[in-house]
Amino acid sequence: MKIVRSLKEVTTPLPHPILAVGSFDGLHRGHQKVLENLVARAHQYQGTAVVLTFHPHPQKIISPADAPRLIQTFEQKAALLEIMHIDLLAVVPFTWDLAQLSAENFVTEIIHRQLGIRELHVGANFRFGHNREGDVALLKKMGESLDIQVVEVSELYFRNHKVSSTRIRRLLAQGCVEFGRRLLGRPYSITGTVVHGAGLGARIGIPTANLDVRNELVPLVGVYATSARVNGTDCLGVTNVGFRPTVRGTTERPVVETHLLDLNQDLHEKEMELFFHFRIRAERRFSGVEELVRQIGRDIAFARRYFSRTSAAKRSMVQGL
Repeated sequence: MKIVRSLKEVTTPLPHPILAVGSFDGLHRGHQKVLENLVARAHQYQGTAVVLTFHPHPQKIISPADAPRLIQTFEQKAALLEIMHIDLLAVVPFTWDLAQLSAENFVTEIIHRQLGIRELHVGANFRFGHNREGDVALLKKMGESLDIQVVEVSELYFRNHKVSSTRIRRLLAQGCVEFGRRLLGRPYSITGTVVHGAGLGARIGIPTANLDVRNELVPLVGVYATSARVNGTDCLGVTNVGFRPTVRGTTERPVVETHLLDLNQDLHEKEMELFFHFRIRAERRFSGVEELVRQIGRDIAFARRYFSRTSAAKRSMVQGL
């Protein structure tokens, strides 16, 4: 997959380009439905499957106070798009000037003139342009005169819930990572670098890898059954997201620390992707280290039972869709 950071980098006409536009935060099952249709059509015409997205997220420019915490890092999004066989990812810098561009000019200048799009795939609730004035009806009307076929993909529902990035953010903020996995089509994951912690875990015989997290969004404080991909190895674990009230008191932001089952390696400065499968319990203060150790033992036993009786362990080892 080729990635361009400016449309000026697209210097030659693309073979029968077919486009999807959006933030695609999370690349959930609704997004996947749109992109699977797009890729199938591109292959049918021996064309180019193109995704146009924006950086930063438009709300961070238009209304920073209301901007959502993003589900994915850009690197996670790009990796999944490549797995989905997208040919070209065009990352348009979102500026205040772009936010003022009318819906009509967005179609004529960017979609038609700069990219030469032949077919456009969008979700039924797609909105674009200044003040989100453009919709699917406008696209179809303009498509008739510009020779752009517009394909409207219906919204996706799971158990009567619309699959959306907003819904997934809410679920993760509530710790509902299992339901979030159903909407994402994979376990929710965060990435980062393993850094040194206080070393208490090693002293009590339960070493942990402390993650310096890159993602904006981390699930609700608590203890989770997780899996990880680190240093070329896939393994299961138990993760605490929280403030460690028993041993350190409060911190400014939640700490993410993982005990990896059956793996004894020095992971300092290694890159890790951590997958969340099930929230075991809330974080709480214990009377002391001995009681904490006993509870961690119960958490580890729970996680082993969970993974042994579900297929989550197998799914965890797939970073794709």
